[in-house]
Amino acid sequence: ESVQKLDVVCNEVMMRAFCGSSSSVAAVASEEEEEARLCSAVVDSESAEFGDYVAVFDPLDGSANIDSSLPVGTIFGIYKYKSLPPA
Repeated sequence: ESVQKLDVVCNEVMMRAFCGSSSSVAAVASEEEEEARLCSAVVDSESAEFGDYVAVFDPLDGSANIDSSLPVGTIFGIYKYKSLPPA
């Protein structure tokens, strides 16, 4: 499935909403991006990486249907952040 312009815009809005609205979310993972990102990188603030949760989402599921006026939606999940074990 090719990436639509609206996918990119919705992805940015979702990332900033999850990372900028509270200090509870430490990282985000989007279907539109290859890697998960720390919120500190999304909102450019080191204090944003100490949250207790990770948000995962597909910002605009079904975006290929937009031209046909078919339904689209957002899918997301919130998970408790588990730190990696020491190396």
